[in-house]
Amino acid sequence: MRPRFLIDENLSVELPPLAHAVGFECQHVNAIGLRTKGDPVLMRRIIDEDWTLVTNNWREFMARYRARAPVHAGLVLLVAANGIAEQQLAFKLVVHAIDTHGIDLTNQAILVERDGDDVLLRQIPWPD
Repeated sequence: MRPRFLIDENLSVELPPLAHAVGFECQHVNAIGLRTKGDPVLMRRIIDEDWTLVTNNWREFMARYRARAPVHAGLVLLVAANGIAEQQLAFKLVVHAIDTHGIDLTNQAILVERDGDDVLLRQIPWPD
């Protein structure tokens, strides 16, 4: 299944065009009226509409997915993305990897982490 990305409010509104450039559907929560609606409302929309959430609020959302989403369309955790440039680099790497390798994110999480100057992508089953 090709993911539909939903960018969390803690990330840049400049990320969706990066996914659009390679043919992915992608929205920022601000663009669909979910900014400040709260995580329970956000989680319901994510699950009901099969969005793949992209966030750097990884600890909170990993716990929410474990508790509320036994089957989900995936989770992208930009652990190593503090500024806009880092967010763009991390998201480009994720989009490229998914597009190039046909990765199915159903019940999976992709963690984007730093190891010194290197940016690493790690795919893990979630919930495990």
